[in-house]
Amino acid sequence: MENKSHNELHLIGRSDLSLTGIEDIKNFDDNQIELVIGDEALIIQGYDLHMNNLSLETGNVSISGTIQTIFFDDGTVAPKKGLFRKGR
Repeated sequence: MENKSHNELHLIGRSDLSLTGIEDIKNFDDNQIELVIGDEALIIQGYDLHMNNLSLETGNVSISGTIQTIFFDDGTVAPKKGLFRKGR
C-alpha cells in the first residue's frame, strides 16, 4: 500500500486533476467534491465534476470537469464519517 502521508496534486488546464494521498471521500456531487487528507478536507468546486479512477487502496483519484476552486479546510473533519472509508 502506498504511503498516504505523501500528497500530490496535478492540475492540467482547468479540466483534469489527479491527486494522491486521499484517505476518504466525505461528499461529492457535480459541483463540489470534498476529499479527506489526514485531519483536513480538500474541497474542489466547479461544474460537471466527475471522479475517475478512484482507489482508496492507493489513495489516488482523478477528477474531470470544469475546475474553478481548490482549497484546504482544516476545520473539523470527522475522520470516521466518510462515505467510502476503508474498514467500515
